[in-house]
Amino acid sequence: MLVDIASRTTETLTATVRNDVSELGPLAKALGEFGSRNNVPADAIYKVNLALEELLVNVIRHGYGEDADDREIRVGVALADGAITVQMEDDAVAFDPRAAPQPDIGAAIEKHPCQGLGLHMVGAVMDSIAYERRDGRNCLTLSKAF
Repeated sequence: MLVDIASRTTETLTATVRNDVSELGPLAKALGEFGSRNNVPADAIYKVNLALEELLVNVIRHGYGEDADDREIRVGVALADGAITVQMEDDAVAFDPRAAPQPDIGAAIEKHPCQGLGLHMVGAVMDSIAYERRDGRNCLTLSKAF
């Protein structure tokens, strides 16, 4: 199985994803099914999936690099008090996405560097983002109210 879905209870979903972008589709499908089972609005699931995909691609491509050995990224999703919370943990190079330079979104496209827009989008679609480096791991928590 590409994505190891460890738990699919009503209020939680846990998965382990390898550092391979082919893992993103099965994870997105599992998150969509989780949202449907729990009556989470499709718009909220879409935004969480969008943010999670951007962050996972960044970890896979930049944190580990294209030629890295197999690594695992842990993803946990929980529902509480009208919000969906995602926790993501990886052992890639330390990186706090909140500390990344903000892109100039008003710049002309031909003068715009191809960096930072994805993280900007994550901040725009999520209600909160928290980060800490713990025991050699990046620990990121995102939340989206619905």
